[in-house]
Amino acid sequence: MGDSVSKLAGKECISREVRKHVETALAKAGPHRARPRRFCRFWFGIADTFFAIWRGRSVTLPDFVKNEETVLFRCVPSDRLLVVAPPIRGDERSANVRPLVVAALSRGWSVAVHSRDRKHIFDEHSLRVCVEKARTTTGAAASKTCVVGLSIGAYEACKARLPYPLVSISNGYDLETAKQGLNRFARRYVTRLASSIRSGNLSCVEELLCCSRPTLLINSRNDPVVPKQCLDIGDSIAHANPHVASVTTARGGHLGFVGGDGKRWAYDVALEFLQSVTIR
Repeated sequence: MGDSVSKLAGKECISREVRKHVETALAKAGPHRARPRRFCRFWFGIADTFFAIWRGRSVTLPDFVKNEETVLFRCVPSDRLLVVAPPIRGDERSANVRPLVVAALSRGWSVAVHSRDRKHIFDEHSLRVCVEKARTTTGAAASKTCVVGLSIGAYEACKARLPYPLVSISNGYDLETAKQGLNRFARRYVTRLASSIRSGNLSCVEELLCCSRPTLLINSRNDPVVPKQCLDIGDSIAHANPHVASVTTARGGHLGFVGGDGKRWAYDVALEFLQSVTIR
């Protein structure tokens, strides 16, 4: 992969084990080699974002069981559990969640989607309850339990300090920093988002700097919601913490990352990475 397409930050600093897992994942499911465009980055980001949503709406979900915190898709038999922290106001039916659920099930994972209370933008305590309920139901061991966070769900998963391997996709890391680097339209959205969070700490940087689990951060440079300043935060965390790696691509939008075959390559990379770190 050329640096013009993607960058693996912290390659010299991250542990050999994490680097090996990331490079294996990228080799098997690496990003679509779209030509980077420096002009109109915001509008290309919007296009990448909504194209992915349009493709995701056509994905058909299998049957599932739902309770207060957890929506469970059971793949029998399976000793691996993937917990998905969905984007803002998202659930198992969201266009950005469906492709990940189906991709994980096709690889033999049991999948749980966090059923967040609609009154809350994010709820790390509820996410922790969701993970433990899903583990109890599926009988998955801690060594075979993983988490993927999408957008605000990635922020939520980082804040929850879960002791399981994590992939964070389109995370803004710090909402105050995000507001400063956005255009007027996106700034209004993030300002409303930040004002609805009651916690005084609007950053998950400290949690990522202290984490000791294998963690992969995936972002796009033409994300219309996450500005460059926040992408730099992810890269700096990867350089500071040997358990964290950061991959930044030229194209992808916000939770887009649709390859030439119409699939979400970031989801394939996430699953390859998590499968690699859970091999025993």
